Amino acid sequence: MISAAIVIWYNPKKLGENMAIKNILTYSNFFENIYIIDNSIEDNLKLASQIPNSQYFSNFENLGIAKALNQGCEAAIKDGHIWIMTMDQDSSWDSKHLLEYINEANRIYQIDSLVKSFSPGTVSQNEVYSVLGTIRRRLLKKSNKGKRNTPRNEFEYVDRVISSGNIINLEMWKTIGGFTNELFINDVDYDFCYRAIQKGYKIVKVYKCSMNHVDGEPQRSFFPHAFWYHKERIYYLVRNKYYILKNHPRFAVKYKYKQIIRRIFFEKLIFFEFEDVKYVLKGIVDGKHNIYGKFCKDKNHNPF
Repeated sequence: MISAAIVIWYNPKKLGENMAIKNILTYSNFFENIYIIDNSIEDNLKLASQIPNSQYFSNFENLGIAKALNQGCEAAIKDGHIWIMTMDQDSSWDSKHLLEYINEANRIYQIDSLVKSFSPGTVSQNEVYSVLGTIRRRLLKKSNKGKRNTPRNEFEYVDRVISSGNIINLEMWKTIGGFTNELFINDVDYDFCYRAIQKGYKIVKVYKCSMNHVDGEPQRSFFPHAFWYHKERIYYLVRNKYYILKNHPRFAVKYKYKQIIRRIFFEKLIFFEFEDVKYVLKGIVDGKHNIYGKFCKDKNHNPF
């Protein structure tokens, strides 16, 4: 069923010595084509050439994950592919789990052809470190000793998944209009899923198959931080949640988007991160006024 994969690069060399290549090599042999879409300013063709079955596309600037994913989908359609898997540069697979994941997706699709998107379980390769968080985890571990975890279903129907590891039907991608370029980053994958659900398609999470996934860079602090992203990422996080509030109100209520925006604002306030508060407020203002696309700041690095 699936014969191609798309991986989005952004400064892949920062991952470490050829780590971006090593991650791709964990799954490249399972596909005919690997489309590498590079949002870096520099050219990484020499790096990409280490993947024999890859096609490399350099944007020479950061056009956002939505635009890059759409570029990959367009290239895959041009080459005759019907299904693709989208990957982050810092995600990787165990070959046994990937094979099982692809087989399970094939099996489920034969049962229910309305399923046009699949997502695996994930094994986190990092965490946000905090002193209080570590103490809390240790206490919980002791209190839960001897208790059995309730087994999770092998798969279930869901209404949103992350983009990394996502198997997507390209006909559905065309029907719902692809990924929303204006969002740039954050909630790009969720917005795509919400539109797919609203069009009558189904999404399945395959819990029995796990992918290695990294969510941002690990941080260390005394108090636990829920929103520890850099300033511009905070802006996109807040602004795009306003987009979801306006365009997908049912899902915004279900996943408490208003409450999340408030949490971000008050967390930054409580930790005296006043520079971040400016980016939160800028995200709120732009979201309310339908200002989307790439974040722009003046030469003084002031978001206002």
